[in-house]
Amino acid sequence: MFPLRRRGLLLPFSLRSIVGQRFKSRILSANEIRRHFIDYFKSTDHNYIRSSPVRPFSDPTLEFVNAGMNQFKNVFLGLRKPPVLRATNSQKCIRIGGKHNDLDVVGHDTYHHTFFEMLGNWSFGNYFKKEACEMAWKLITLPPYSLPAENLYVTYFGGDAKLGLEPDLETRDIWRSIGVSPERILPFGLKENFWEMGLTGPCGPCTEIHYDHAGTALRPHLVNKDQSDLTELWNIVFIQYNREEDGNLTSLQQHFVDTGMGFERLVAILHGKSSNYDSDLFSPLFGEIEKICKIQAYRGKFGAEDELGLDTNYRILADHARMATVAIADNIFPYQSNGLRRVVRKTFRVADSLLPGKSLKLVTALSKAVRSSLESAYPEIGNNGASVDVRSVEKRIGEMKSANKKALNDSAALLTAQYSIRDSVRLPPTDDSPKYDYVRSENGEYSVPTVTSDVIAFIANGRHLESNERLNNGQEIGLILDRTNCWSSSKGDTDIGRIELSEKGQSHGTLTFDCATRIGDHIVHRGVFSCSGEISYGPNLLKTGDIGEFCIADLSFNRKRREVTMRCVTGPLVDAAYNKAEELLEYLRTLGESSSVEELDGAVARAKTQVTDNQVPISYRVELNHLVHNIERIGKSKNLGAKVKSMNDVVADAKNSGLPFLVHYAGENAKLEKLTRTCQDVPVMLFAYNNGHLTARCCTPQVSKS
Repeated sequence: MFPLRRRGLLLPFSLRSIVGQRFKSRILSANEIRRHFIDYFKSTDHNYIRSSPVRPFSDPTLEFVNAGMNQFKNVFLGLRKPPVLRATNSQKCIRIGGKHNDLDVVGHDTYHHTFFEMLGNWSFGNYFKKEACEMAWKLITLPPYSLPAENLYVTYFGGDAKLGLEPDLETRDIWRSIGVSPERILPFGLKENFWEMGLTGPCGPCTEIHYDHAGTALRPHLVNKDQSDLTELWNIVFIQYNREEDGNLTSLQQHFVDTGMGFERLVAILHGKSSNYDSDLFSPLFGEIEKICKIQAYRGKFGAEDELGLDTNYRILADHARMATVAIADNIFPYQSNGLRRVVRKTFRVADSLLPGKSLKLVTALSKAVRSSLESAYPEIGNNGASVDVRSVEKRIGEMKSANKKALNDSAALLTAQYSIRDSVRLPPTDDSPKYDYVRSENGEYSVPTVTSDVIAFIANGRHLESNERLNNGQEIGLILDRTNCWSSSKGDTDIGRIELSEKGQSHGTLTFDCATRIGDHIVHRGVFSCSGEISYGPNLLKTGDIGEFCIADLSFNRKRREVTMRCVTGPLVDAAYNKAEELLEYLRTLGESSSVEELDGAVARAKTQVTDNQVPISYRVELNHLVHNIERIGKSKNLGAKVKSMNDVVADAKNSGLPFLVHYAGENAKLEKLTRTCQDVPVMLFAYNNGHLTARCCTPQVSKS
């Protein structure tokens, strides 16, 4: 048993080799498998569209293309016409960040990759569910793929009562008519079998084909349960709805089919392997690593079985070499991309651990092997490969390492003497990747967005502060954070700035730092701490010298750590807190339907401010929450009534003036659907600023007077 990281979770299970699998065809090479997929769909009147570069076209939401449908995204959104009615391709994809973040788990399991290929076919208003399912089933079950039907399961959308969506019984019946056994056709919900591009836009049900490595025994209860030996093979999406801004689904006039099948997973299955890394896509790269480093051959071990982490390093090097080679061939370079820069750094770090001082030689050889493996499918990889003067670069790297090592040792000795960071190795490292998120203006000035971080350690008076010690105004301290957006150095020339210290919205002080020094994996911000009074580092009460009695102002629970945190008002402030709370509640009780909107909104704001400032003891919170909720309800009703009344006046003025139509801005947080109901006789377009977005709604009467 060993832990395998899957989508951020540790799932215990054991990997086992596939035994006894026999396919009706000979073992195909990866290139033959890819070529047959393309040729099959070309024979069914699909047009081959070459893979787009891994840098997306005109899509700032993505750093890299991460799915086969990316280059057709604007077609689905209705922004451009489809290039053809039927399309097929093999798309180069990269996933290293965002929602699909595979970087940290690559090498530790059998199927995650930073670079992968996505096989797909598309219909742009041509065929739909029946043809898509039939073509997919024939491809994978007939020679040369010849996957046994007894090892396959298919899933379909089982409906959602809350959204008023019926089960996709049409797809279920199509699979039955094809000949799939009913016990292998399984319904699933929104999460598994309903695809959406985003919060709004095209969407629809999908059907998936899953492959059971373990054999022909029925195991439907394990489908979609993240099993290593029962995996999703092909996802077929039927785009037939559009998600509106109000959350409702409307039918699209034109239906689309969008499919995607992971190439590396298909190759592993057709090779009779349980791991994507056991195919001929990776074996040439493993051979290069073994030959150049003169180390033990790759054995395919994972977790605890990979005692020295050697096989994990094999997988990381091979995967990252593929990703970096493909990205650079598509004219993406490390100085342009933070993501690629991270991958290249990790590649050289792992290579240097296997071949100290000769990492560039190893990485260059792997890049050449990647080009040989992929250039037949993607000629640009062979044509655009970068050439490297290995001797010159290695000499320069050696010089830089010597200089950095001397500077780091000098700085570490100095800082250790000042702050005694001998225990910092036990602290989690500082993530300084936000420093790359800077923006350069037209006049050449740089700006860096602020980041929210957690404090790892305070350093003062030559040592780490314990949890019961205090910080005083004007005190010189060092601060280690879990994240920083500052450039750091071991020799000086660093960013300067200000760190606001707060907890749950309450400010505790400011650190104005003039130096950010890197020590190993940690960055220490050194400067002067300032606050209006003393601050405790740990569970101490504020104003400890004034404690006479206290009242609890807030309670928070951390179930994971089994901790309870209390915020208290102490000393002479206690009476003031009780008096202010009683005064607030008495005022809120006087408000009701007869109060003005301004009074209601002001009362809610006042209540929230007093809670934030810890001026409402917890014993008053239940009644306070009830009163505020009731006042907010009355305020919303009055706001809507006022808007409706105002809208009626506007419509009446438009009719009296003989206007043929009306365009009107309804203000902020207006319910446009209800307001348009007041416009029975005049065509109207209403605008409103709701939740940070400008929204609009049109209403045209059945009979319009012009």
